[in-house]
Amino acid sequence: MAVRRFSRRRSERTPSLKASAAGKRKLILDAAVKVFARKGYYGCRVSDIADEAKVAYGLVYHYFKSKEDVLNSIFQERWTVFIELLRQLEKLEAPLADKLTRIAGALLDAYRLNPEMMEVVIMEIARNAKFFDKANIDLFTQAMGVIERMMAREAAEGHLRRSVPPRVAAYLFFSSIEALLTGFVVGAFTARSPGEQAHLRDQVVEVFLKGIQA
Repeated sequence: MAVRRFSRRRSERTPSLKASAAGKRKLILDAAVKVFARKGYYGCRVSDIADEAKVAYGLVYHYFKSKEDVLNSIFQERWTVFIELLRQLEKLEAPLADKLTRIAGALLDAYRLNPEMMEVVIMEIARNAKFFDKANIDLFTQAMGVIERMMAREAAEGHLRRSVPPRVAAYLFFSSIEALLTGFVVGAFTARSPGEQAHLRDQVVEVFLKGIQA
């Protein structure tokens, strides 16, 4: 009976222990985002992340193998959420313009709500040789694949020019959003309100679908 009670109490504690571990891991990742945004990937050390998170230096290594592992984890966790959004949009019976508007809006909203995070994703991950980890490339390719299927479906239905391969269209669309986000990071754009960013979002989609020729 005593053994059974101990076993029960131990199992009851397990979820809280897992929650605590997840909380510490998130704390470290959130701190890393701030440090990477402030100092850059190559300009910071693991000890800087630990100091920002206010945790022991060794605790960072308890959850992550290296500084590179921290950077990759930031991308992989956020990008997994983005892929799920894309897959939900792919299933919708809606015009392509609506789907593209939601994709662009989600990324611009992410910048508005967490500019440090997007700065790290754009400047420290997408433009960093450390990004070319197989797991990162696989996730990026999955996302582009979903957008490519959206384009292919529209092309098959006669809504897009057949002379433009769906894969090319997918990468061109995504690169236009990435370039806009880079503009925010370097200060070329200052729109911060939801209304201002919605206007930019709509311009990206309109220019992509219709061009800029008068």
